[in-house]
Amino acid sequence: MNYLPDSFIAEFMAIDCWECDPPLNSCLRLTRGLIPMSLTSFLGTYFSPFNIWSILDTPLHNFHFDLYVQIWLCRSIFFHHWESVQDITNKIKSSAIGPSPISHPSSHISPDFSTPSLAT
Repeated sequence: MNYLPDSFIAEFMAIDCWECDPPLNSCLRLTRGLIPMSLTSFLGTYFSPFNIWSILDTPLHNFHFDLYVQIWLCRSIFFHHWESVQDITNKIKSSAIGPSPISHPSSHISPDFSTPSLAT
């Protein structure tokens, strides 16, 4: 087993991707799922690409899953609810021009064309 030099922790913490206030570009790339080049370059001097990815893969997957559950899924469900309240249907969404609310009142829209629930 290779031992890391004493300077590893200090050098690791000095990489700019950890400075998030205000967010640096490399920090923003990290939150988008792209590993900053400064981080991979630094780690590449001590570890193989396989080891780097085996360590970073699970936290990045968990991070993306958390974003999906806590942000995207919630907003999608709320948006679907808003569409339902507005009587916006798949037929309306797929039409090139879209019907006017005046010429097609909500009481005339067939329930067969209603948007399916995202929550099911």
